[in-house]
Amino acid sequence: MTGRPRDRIIETSVIGAFLAIWAYAEFSPYHRCIRGYIRDRAFLAGVAGSPFGARYHAEHICEVLVD
Repeated sequence: MTGRPRDRIIETSVIGAFLAIWAYAEFSPYHRCIRGYIRDRAFLAGVAGSPFGARYHAEHICEVLVD
């Protein structure tokens, strides 16, 4: 076996691993939950006076909901 096909297999495996990590980070239920709350105008209005910010509150709500 020559080195070229093996190198291509390794390269494809590395690219596949990076894509899998990105897809999990982008489309996990936790992150979809946070994005949903950040887009919700009523939620944003409810936390408008908070010194922590909307993302902080969305993360804490989603930790409970997704677990």
